[in-house]
Parts: sequence; C-alpha cells; structure tokens
Amino acid sequence: MDLAAPPETLLARADALRDGGDWAAAEPFYRAYLQARPGHWQIHVQLGHAVKETGDPEAALDHYRRAAELAPDDPDPPLQESHALRLLGRPREAAARMLAASRLDPGSALLRREVLLARHRLASPPDAPPAPLPLPPEGPPM
Repeated sequence: MDLAAPPETLLARADALRDGGDWAAAEPFYRAYLQARPGHWQIHVQLGHAVKETGDPEAALDHYRRAAELAPDDPDPPLQESHALRLLGRPREAAARMLAASRLDPGSALLRREVLLARHRLASPPDAPPAPLPLPPEGPPM
C-alpha cells in the first residue's frame, strides 16, 4: 500500500495491522496518517503504542506527551505515559502520571485502583528508621 494514500485509507490500514498484532508494520501508516491529520490525538496514542510495542518505550513517551498536549483534559495520554514509564523502570514518574490521569477522571474505578496500588511511590520515605517488628509469641498456638 502507498503511504501517499488518502488519510482514511492509511488509518484503516494501520488499524488493521495493529489489530493483527503487527505493530511494526502499522507504525509507518500511523506516521503517514499524522502527516495529514497532526491534531488527531488518539492516533498519537496509537503511534506511541506502536513504538512501545516494537521495543522503544522511551520514544513512545514523546507520542503520549504530544497526545496530552492536544487533549489536556483526557486521562488516556497520561495513563499510557505511566505504562511506558513503568516499562522503563521509572516507577515514581509512572505513579505521578497515573495520579494525573486519575485527577482528569476522578470517577474511574480503574484509575483509582492504579493510584492506590502505586501511592507508596509518590511519598518520600520516612527519615527515621522503622520501629522493629514485634517478636512472635512464644509457645504453641492456642
């Protein structure tokens, strides 16, 4: 297929390749589509997925961040950025982006759950050493 095809054709081809699990083949079609429709934030997210799935989560961040610029009130771009940051071993940043997503959609049970699971990454560790754990009771259980 020609990458100079009409945008709708490019998008249909990219989505079909994505649906078939061929992210690497979908990527150039998403890029070509975005040349014609640069403001389509959802496709910036899809391009981020394609880049991430082909092994470059760091580069995917740029696409998720572009989507967030275009759709600052939608929770999906920071959610996707959070997933990429986790893959990169940056859990504190990932948790912060998940929190940002949940603030955009406070009614989302999924986002609330994700924030609760990662909230320990948002807090600074205490300065004082932890108190020792109590010793187990002696003798047989009652």
